[in-house]
Amino acid sequence: MHDGLATRLELLTGIEPGPQVVADALAAQRQRLLALLRTLDDQQWQTTSRCTEWTVHETVRHLVDVLHLSTAKYRHEPAVFEFEVPLDPRTEPRRWLERSAGQSSNETVAAFESAAAAEHVAFARLGSEGGDEQLMGAYGPLHWSVLGAHVFWDGWLHERDIVVPLGLPHESTIAEDRLAALYGLAIASLMSTFMGVPLAMTIELTGAACALYEIDAKDPSATIVRVATDAREADLRADLRAAVDFFAGRGDPSDLETIVDGRTDVAEPLTRLRTVMVPAS
Repeated sequence: MHDGLATRLELLTGIEPGPQVVADALAAQRQRLLALLRTLDDQQWQTTSRCTEWTVHETVRHLVDVLHLSTAKYRHEPAVFEFEVPLDPRTEPRRWLERSAGQSSNETVAAFESAAAAEHVAFARLGSEGGDEQLMGAYGPLHWSVLGAHVFWDGWLHERDIVVPLGLPHESTIAEDRLAALYGLAIASLMSTFMGVPLAMTIELTGAACALYEIDAKDPSATIVRVATDAREADLRADLRAAVDFFAGRGDPSDLETIVDGRTDVAEPLTRLRTVMVPAS
């Protein structure tokens, strides 16, 4: 992600006091999802998730792999597994699942619990050390706390990929929704600048974590998203969870007008992230 998103999470002024919010959000999301997984029956495990190539079980197996990969980065260790042939998740989503082929749901729950505990310890160590260390993210090096925000956002989305098809509520906290919105808007804005389209706009996101979010994305090295502290008219309006979902590739791409209230030409650059996300509907 280059130096985009600034490089320090503290520069997203909607997140205070910075990395601790990410640590708290990661812990809350993992604990809540683990509690849910322990209640699922066989039919629910085999339900198709919003990532339409994966069942609920396969989505959780993918999350375990992500936990292993991110924790290795926090620990400065080699990746715990690598693909012999580079993986394109957009066209080969099932290759993500090779490592855990044949795993039972009980084994997956145990693997998730163990991986989440290891992630918590490794991220807490970085927090106690502080500093400006950068780690390699999906689109380049970035501050370790921003990598944590990326991993949280991915987990928040995949939790929704699981609970929405099962007809269950997504019980994330206001702080989690706020972090998911800030990071989701930031990475969507960054992708727009990668494609040569700078952004300067405000979007009012409604729901429990309602706020006016200000986007200032001149280029990949200068992308800032923050909660506006002054009162002004928003360029766009949308439900927070629906917008974060949509910009990350969930739902039909033709639904932009129903998701966002405002000029579609203003909102369209935020949809560029959809082109690089795992297909979902």
